[in-house]
Amino acid sequence: MFATRKGTPLSADNVWKRKLKVACQVARLKPIAWHTLRHTHSTLLYVLGIPRKVAQAQLGHSRMATTLEIYTHAPIDAQRKAVAKLERILFPSLWWEKTRRMRNLNAYNEIIGGADGTRTRDLLRDRQAF
Repeated sequence: MFATRKGTPLSADNVWKRKLKVACQVARLKPIAWHTLRHTHSTLLYVLGIPRKVAQAQLGHSRMATTLEIYTHAPIDAQRKAVAKLERILFPSLWWEKTRRMRNLNAYNEIIGGADGTRTRDLLRDRQAF
């Protein structure tokens, strides 16, 4: 991924010091370690729906359990979607009402502006819309 001017690979320590640490500073993030990238790699493969066996092979784990239980994390977005699906099934009338309110709010914003930044919304009028 990173090479010296001569085209030879950089050592892992040099890559961290010269590239990753600097990139984190530019992005105003705490410095990350190599191991964090392995966790991120595993989680992104999971999110993309890549077969688990492929993720295990890419990470070089001999046991699938290591890949799944230690390196793959449940993304917050996926957790929220799971809760929303359960909410829809367990409380359909509440879900339908919530959806109706969102549609009304979107239509309201199209009429008066606000959601797209064209006009400051009237918060009192927003409360009365429901």
